[in-house]
Amino acid sequence: MERTTSSLRRQTSVVRPADGALDEIKRDFDFTKKFELGPEEVLIKTYRARIKNNHGKLYISQNFIGFLAQVFGRKIKVTPVFAKLGSNSLFLRN
Repeated sequence: MERTTSSLRRQTSVVRPADGALDEIKRDFDFTKKFELGPEEVLIKTYRARIKNNHGKLYISQNFIGFLAQVFGRKIKVTPVFAKLGSNSLFLRN
């Protein structure tokens, strides 16, 4: 008795992120890399900003605010330090 094997191929499906999701993942990765943050930090919003005639981007996440500019090949990074004042309020320290 001869056995025939059917050629069943496994069907693999590739899960692709929704439109723009890859851009968002890359943006979050670049953000955490630029400011040396952990992967748990998720970028909420970026704004074009200026500090003392240096044009750059202001990055805002849930626990972090940072500014990054590049002027004539020189990178300028500003990360303000916040201190907890009360249960829900923060203030900027000099």
